[in-house]
Amino acid sequence: MVSLSKFMTSVIEELRLEGRYSTAYIYHYALCAFTNSQGGGEIFFNALTRRTLKRFQQYLENQQKCYNTISTYIRALRAIYNRAVDRELISGEIRLFTGIASERKLAITAQQMNRLLYEEKPKEMPQQIQRAQDILKLMLHLQGIPFVDLAHLRKNDLKGDLLTCHRQKT
Repeated sequence: MVSLSKFMTSVIEELRLEGRYSTAYIYHYALCAFTNSQGGGEIFFNALTRRTLKRFQQYLENQQKCYNTISTYIRALRAIYNRAVDRELISGEIRLFTGIASERKLAITAQQMNRLLYEEKPKEMPQQIQRAQDILKLMLHLQGIPFVDLAHLRKNDLKGDLLTCHRQKT
């Protein structure tokens, strides 16, 4: 079983290799603060509960950390937790950090995204449905480009590996 400490350390290293030093820095200090709040040592994912997160917040407040720091550290832990769920290192269909009803189940999971993008579809579907699915795949590959922007793309907007998109008002 991969611990929270080891997983977070590996993610921090990945971020550094990607050149995302600021994010790695925040994750590092969030890990240090959370580890200290738990008394040190290796931390496992089962230590992340609503109760320990509340104690962690209390610990940071007692350390006289500002609200922005507390919020940043909690968001870093949430990002790590969700990344572990997405990589199926831990089960977490009900995400630990989603306390507001409007936040639940708005985004599709990584498995659903992979099924949409890479699963082979039957060929006997009508051509209009296949075309709609291809457009959806393109929008997802273009990281959620709005349809209105996709509709206004021209062939000359693609130069080599660079796609230039001019935003359109809806």
